[in-house]
Amino acid sequence: MRDSRPRAKLDSPVVNADVPEHQISDLEKQQKFELVWRDISEAVETQLRDEMPVLIHDANLDVEGKLPSDRSHILIEGDNLHALHVLQATHQRAIDVIYIDPPYNRGKDLIYNDTFVDKDDPCRHSKWLSFMSKRLVLAEQLLNEDGVMFISIDDNSQAQLRLLCDQVFGPRSFVANFVWIKKRKASNLDKSVRSITEYVLCYSKNGRSLIHPEDVVEEDKPYPFYNTGNKRKVLSFPKGVKFTSIDNQKLGPQTFRAKKTSVRLLDSVKIVKGVAQNAFRLEGEWRYSQVAVDGMFRAGEEVVFKGTDFKPYLINKSEDRFKLMRSLLSAETYGIGTNEDGTEELFQLIGKNDFDYPKPVSLVHALLAAALRPDHNSLVLDFFAGSGTTLEAVARLNSETGASHQCILATNNENGICRDIAIPRVTAVLTGMNGRRKIREALPGSLSFFKTGFVKRSKSPDRMRAEIAKYTVDLIAVKEGTGKTVLRSANMSILHGVNKTVVVAPGLESDHSRLCTAAENKVRTGNRKVVYVFTWSDYGVEEEVAALWPGWDVNPLPAEMLAALRRLVPPARLFDAPEAAS
Repeated sequence: MRDSRPRAKLDSPVVNADVPEHQISDLEKQQKFELVWRDISEAVETQLRDEMPVLIHDANLDVEGKLPSDRSHILIEGDNLHALHVLQATHQRAIDVIYIDPPYNRGKDLIYNDTFVDKDDPCRHSKWLSFMSKRLVLAEQLLNEDGVMFISIDDNSQAQLRLLCDQVFGPRSFVANFVWIKKRKASNLDKSVRSITEYVLCYSKNGRSLIHPEDVVEEDKPYPFYNTGNKRKVLSFPKGVKFTSIDNQKLGPQTFRAKKTSVRLLDSVKIVKGVAQNAFRLEGEWRYSQVAVDGMFRAGEEVVFKGTDFKPYLINKSEDRFKLMRSLLSAETYGIGTNEDGTEELFQLIGKNDFDYPKPVSLVHALLAAALRPDHNSLVLDFFAGSGTTLEAVARLNSETGASHQCILATNNENGICRDIAIPRVTAVLTGMNGRRKIREALPGSLSFFKTGFVKRSKSPDRMRAEIAKYTVDLIAVKEGTGKTVLRSANMSILHGVNKTVVVAPGLESDHSRLCTAAENKVRTGNRKVVYVFTWSDYGVEEEVAALWPGWDVNPLPAEMLAALRRLVPPARLFDAPEAAS
């Protein structure tokens, strides 16, 4: 049995400080902290040795949204390993955020080579790690330099996944292990503990911080000292604090009540022109300690008493107006729902519950809101698309912020998950309709549907180039994120995207001067002009051809895509080894 032994290693082992320096390198080679498993092949992987995946557009399954845009969302039907290979040719280092909710390796939730992996399968863990590692390696290659990866997981595989991700992304890319409250009420069927949590592992290429919009501190915003429910205590305030609604008065000890709160003034205080003329003490349910309050005044922070109920507020003047995102994902932190909410949301949209444990939209929405910039039109990928929750979360963010984030979903159609669950959900989200019945307001966007197809690999580069050229219009539509096809013919297709017009000229022998003239008539005012033209060369478009497209950004077709797809042939050694126990 061949043991490929993939490993996750620490950056450097711990060595005794007394060991001579010349021996340290030898010790480093010997000491390893590693995750080891048997690499077990998949049928969908061996297929790639003989065939290259491509994308085929099926307009019959497109969804025209009520609020369409020039940047259509994308749904790819097919095995996600094949979809990830195709995306290497169109989106390498281009994805901003990836969220996935993969099989949890609990038994009967992972299909491997067309068979469910049983809980008692001796190769269960090796199959799961083989399955995940191949997809995560491809996912890492899609993320840009600021990219963020979120992965939902449970207790069964959280530890293994953390080590695997350390290997793929690097330990320094780890951001957080978020804890999500998945249930409002624990199951009575739990055998050990009544679990109500799952996790979301987060990795970032540059180790970036995550800031949720709810955690942004607004400048000049008043933050109350009073916090109902806290233990009552006494705080002292110095001479000079300001009052906005009390002026030119001398007040003696008394109690100020407002709704369910009460503040007790313990000392007399004289207020002249809105400023306290002496120090005084207050008793109440304060969120800050005396040490913290004293620190505020030493730092020159502004504390103001607003209203007539003697409640102080901190007026934020700090240049650092952001707080890091909290690691607990719950209703109390970011208004995040549970699995029960996810099930109810899906039912409200498509009228059935034929999908187990859909994630609530609020969970994915909170993660994306923290990772995406509202002023940047980002790319979001989910290659375990399930019921399409991620696309709904992206559409909701677009509606809230006015952004044009694009979502790419990939899923197979096992048990009708793509066509019977995901497409009806996306249709309801983008049209607001379930059949002829209006169920809610539509969210912005439309959907373009693609399925994976295959081209036989050939030893002849020219034959491969000509064959791939037939599918490049659809590949370019995905690559450029175009949402509207203006013209489609054998010699030229014209696509409109956000602020750009894209032309694809896949013909092996084309009159480019004539094509350019025709394309100019379809260019929208102010658009950037991009053209992809067929070339037999591996080194780019010939100068004489590029000169026939003045003012256009000219790109070779299909040279770069063909090179990317050909590089991804699975190594034969992975398929020589028989299966063995984990």
